[in-house]
Amino acid sequence: MVERAVEETGGEVRVRSARGSGTTFELRLPTTLALLPAHVFGACGRRYCVGASQVVEAGYSEASEVEGLGGGRRLRWRGRELPLVGMCELLGRQEAWEAPPEGGRFAFFVAAGRHAPEGVGGARAAVAVDGLEGESEVLVRGLGRHAKRWRGVAGATELRDGAVALVLDLPRLLEDLG
Repeated sequence: MVERAVEETGGEVRVRSARGSGTTFELRLPTTLALLPAHVFGACGRRYCVGASQVVEAGYSEASEVEGLGGGRRLRWRGRELPLVGMCELLGRQEAWEAPPEGGRFAFFVAAGRHAPEGVGGARAAVAVDGLEGESEVLVRGLGRHAKRWRGVAGATELRDGAVALVLDLPRLLEDLG
C-alpha cells in the first residue's frame, strides 16, 4: 500500500537488507512535494488549504463584531481591530463577502504575515470564509511552470475524500491589502 501511494506521486521505495545489520527502507519523493500542516476551508463554492503557519487563529465570530462596509470592514478581535476581507475578494472573484444579518455567525481566520503590524500573535488581517473544515496534514504538489499563472497559489493537494484543493499563499494574497 505504501509503495503504491509513493509511486502514484512519482516517487519510489527502495528496500535494502544486510544480514546481521537489518533492513533500510528509503522513500524517494519528487522535490515538488511537501507535507504541510494546513487549515482546510470552503470559499466561493470550492475547498482550499492555507498553511497552518500562515494562520494565527481560526474560528467563528458574531456579525456584531464587524464594523464598516465594503472594503473598509474591520473585525473586532481580542481587543483590537483588524481589516476584514472575504476570501473570494482576495482570489479576484466577483462575489463580495457580506456580513451575516445581525445575530448571525461567520467563519474566519486571522492571517499572519511577514509585514504584520505589532499586536496579538503577529496578526495582519481577518479573512472571512464560507466554512472551516479543520486542520490536516496535506501533501502539497507544486504546479510547475503553471504556478506563475495564479497569484497566491502555492500548489495543490488531494484531500482525504479524494477532492483536489488549491493550497494558497496567504501572505501573497494579502500583499495589496495595505
